[in-house]
Amino acid sequence: MLKFDVKKAALAATLLLTALPANATSLLETRYRNPQLFTQTGLAFVFAGSAGSSFTQAFFTEGPRNVMISFTAVCSTTGTGAQYTSITILVDGAGVYPTNQADEVFCSAVGSTSHATGWGRNTVVAGLAVSPGSHNIQVQVTPHNGGQSRIDNLQLLVWD
Repeated sequence: MLKFDVKKAALAATLLLTALPANATSLLETRYRNPQLFTQTGLAFVFAGSAGSSFTQAFFTEGPRNVMISFTAVCSTTGTGAQYTSITILVDGAGVYPTNQADEVFCSAVGSTSHATGWGRNTVVAGLAVSPGSHNIQVQVTPHNGGQSRIDNLQLLVWD
């Protein structure tokens, strides 16, 4: 019969946890829950506050860092099948890989004639090396091939 030693198991767990890297630091967490419709390229609201909504948020790093960016939203595209929606995460005005690629698809119509039949939660996670200081972040939404794009319940996170 195997004998389980609680003290040894607790010690092993403690050693394992202390050997792991330190926790990530949250640099930005923002959300916007209202639906946003796009028939042409435009910036998505990424924050709703008491003073109004904002297309731009900022995060700050004290030194050069590799940051992780996560964008998640409910997305749908209306159309007959060839329509799709792409998003581009912009940091200081420059597109972040992989969202800056020409063939990037965030969601597609797949024959959905209304937003109610073709929606789904989609997420992009990207890494980016940034210099010290303040950095602006935006999300650009682009409908393709004549469809209408709908984004809502979005969340944008940045951490290092």
